[in-house]
Amino acid sequence: MRPFRSRTIRLLALLGLVVLSLRPVPEFERVLDVLVLPARAMSELTAPFEWIGRAGKEVHAAATGSDAEAHLLAQDERRAHDELERAVLHSALPRTVPLPVGVTLVHAEVIDRRDLDTIRVRVESHTHLVRGLPVVAGDWFVGTVARVDRRRDHEELLVQLVTDAEARVGARIASDQEGLECELVVGGLAPHAGSVRLDVHNPSRRTSSAGEVFVHESDDLALDEADARVGLANGFRLGTLARDGDGEGAAAVLGVRPGLDYEAGLFQVLVLCPEDLVQRAKAVHVDPLDDPLWLGARLFATGEPSPWREGRSLGLGRGHGLAAGSALALGTRLFGRVARAGLFSADVSLLGDPGFSVSALAMLHLEGGPEPWVLGQLRGLGRGAKGELYFLWPATLPLDPQTFVAGSESVPATLWSGSGQVGVPRGLLIGTCALPLGPGPHLLAVREPEGETARSTDIRVRWVGQRGGEAP
Repeated sequence: MRPFRSRTIRLLALLGLVVLSLRPVPEFERVLDVLVLPARAMSELTAPFEWIGRAGKEVHAAATGSDAEAHLLAQDERRAHDELERAVLHSALPRTVPLPVGVTLVHAEVIDRRDLDTIRVRVESHTHLVRGLPVVAGDWFVGTVARVDRRRDHEELLVQLVTDAEARVGARIASDQEGLECELVVGGLAPHAGSVRLDVHNPSRRTSSAGEVFVHESDDLALDEADARVGLANGFRLGTLARDGDGEGAAAVLGVRPGLDYEAGLFQVLVLCPEDLVQRAKAVHVDPLDDPLWLGARLFATGEPSPWREGRSLGLGRGHGLAAGSALALGTRLFGRVARAGLFSADVSLLGDPGFSVSALAMLHLEGGPEPWVLGQLRGLGRGAKGELYFLWPATLPLDPQTFVAGSESVPATLWSGSGQVGVPRGLLIGTCALPLGPGPHLLAVREPEGETARSTDIRVRWVGQRGGEAP
């Protein structure tokens, strides 16, 4: 009976571990992190045996001057990053919409998306902004400031997007399909299947079904002060009016086709405010690669046991300020993200891991010079046989084939991390690919940068902590 009882205990223990792997218990995981810490430390002590096996290759590489080549490559990547920084910050500025006299622009970066209808943005100064101010990106209207939270050295704003069910903004069409003007109210989402449409309310002409829609708020003095501030965005674009379908009711929905990807494509925005309202404060630009939220980190020698997964273990955890989603960087490159943070260690998901996701933007390599293009959310599908990374790109805002050389099917681009994910800063290099033109979704085959990509001594991890990115 004793062998049978022993096998039963082992089977029950195995069953319990399987259940815990499918439905983790936080308390048990914290205890397990402490128990396995000596084993992970032992793996680090045995790491020299692995390094000895690679010593010959490294000596040969140093003899052939690969270290000098790697240094030059790192300098090139840093210059590309700096060029991206300038282009991204400039991309938020209006191109065709003239600003009214007495209106100033306050730059902000999206740092979090808690739901589909709000974003959280950060202003790198204390400007004492107030509720109701309009928010734009380029020539496009985004929404309004719903709340202002003042931190120690900056401000964080909660922005209500125009897609919110309660959002309303006055608008007009200067010339519809019949060449006539139409006034309307835009806000919320129209019941349209397959794509996003902003809802239309109270159009002054029921027959209007086409035309460019612009913000046009009334100057009525009876308006609430916060509502009246939206008029600062008069002239900014909302999209194109479209009547989808040929039938009545749900088959012929009237809505505004937006020019922004509100769900995943907002990275840099501007707050419009009167010069006499905002207190001028010089914003200090901090390069995302140089800010104090980075921590030096060391990867454990052991990796992901599953051959179709890419993962490593990290010698830092929640006790050091890490949280799930924290980015890992190797120089200017995006190396991976923290999948799970224990107390003293963390599991890391690398770029080639299926399910790896990142907000991304592209620098298009055009004849007239590089130009940034917001891609939105990319979802990893794993690594190909030749080492290429595969990502699914929804292409909510596709590249218009008519904008590029006739007959071309794609445009070469360099992909970088964008904004809006807690723990992942903009401007980390992902790789290069050919971006397909036309409506998506598209499968992207991304080639990683050349050079060494797994030196644990060069890894840095982004500090997140419990307050959404504030430094300790």
